[in-house]
Amino acid sequence: GLYLLGIIRFPHDSKYQPINWFRRTLAAASFIFVAYLSGGYWGAPLKDISAFLPPKESKNVFHDYDEGMKFAAENQLPVFVDFTGYGCVNCRKMEAAVFTNPEVERLLSQFVVINLYVDHREPLAIPEKVKENGKPLLLETKGEKWSYLQRIKFGANAQPYYVLLDNEGNVLCNPYAYNEDVKAFTEYLQRALDKYNY
Repeated sequence: GLYLLGIIRFPHDSKYQPINWFRRTLAAASFIFVAYLSGGYWGAPLKDISAFLPPKESKNVFHDYDEGMKFAAENQLPVFVDFTGYGCVNCRKMEAAVFTNPEVERLLSQFVVINLYVDHREPLAIPEKVKENGKPLLLETKGEKWSYLQRIKFGANAQPYYVLLDNEGNVLCNPYAYNEDVKAFTEYLQRALDKYNY
């Protein structure tokens, strides 16, 4: 904005640059956008652009299926498995529009949350040899491992994809895909909690 208004100049710029209405409009838009973004620095949700931002990390979540399941069993808690991706726009939309709802946050706090990023490129310490549809497959990254788990165990390959499990790995309710209906999502979580605690 300052550059567009001629306040900041670079060595190669001409000394005289007319500041027309178009440049003023762009400068104003940039100042408004910066003001909007600055709210995020202080913790305000940036819902309008959250779909394009990296995923927001939370405390008390796991990024490994086995570790999360072990912790859940030890603490007698149901499990919320979130098959997601760093580049998944719909995942960010769900996080911004649904997961920030106070009732959803309250219900999710009663689960062990396992976020599995299917596009995570970190190499596995030891590549895993598996079979899929009778054909050998080598899993070399964490993302490949979680994607394979989703396909083999839950028969799906889309993100976001949410699965609620008991401590034996049994599905409590039918999996939930992309749907920004907060009421439907809270009912989904509550059904699983009721079944787990029955």
